[in-house]
Amino acid sequence: MKLYVDADETLVKWGMSLEINKELVELLHQGLRKDTYDITIWSVFGKDWAKKYTEMLFPEFKLSYGIKHDLYLSVPKSSYAIDNRKEIDKNYLINFEKVFTSDEFISFQKIGLI
Repeated sequence: MKLYVDADETLVKWGMSLEINKELVELLHQGLRKDTYDITIWSVFGKDWAKKYTEMLFPEFKLSYGIKHDLYLSVPKSSYAIDNRKEIDKNYLINFEKVFTSDEFISFQKIGLI
């Protein structure tokens, strides 16, 4: 399954400090270990931002990363996205088969729908 995962407010959340979405990260690690997922990490804030969180959260995997507005037009129609900004950034998400919030993805994983 080809997944595009947003770094901003999805993999990492900002409040008083940086908060990693550990449950999502662990599920993605499991899928990567099983070769279930082909993941690209992207960010609306730029390629360097996406690279930083790709390397921090997935150091043992060679994942693609990039800036959301450079990648969204070339997304294969059969791809999926995990993006907690799916309403705010909906123009970037029009080409996906389905877009999940992180909570939706986690819930669907737990009940075996993904």
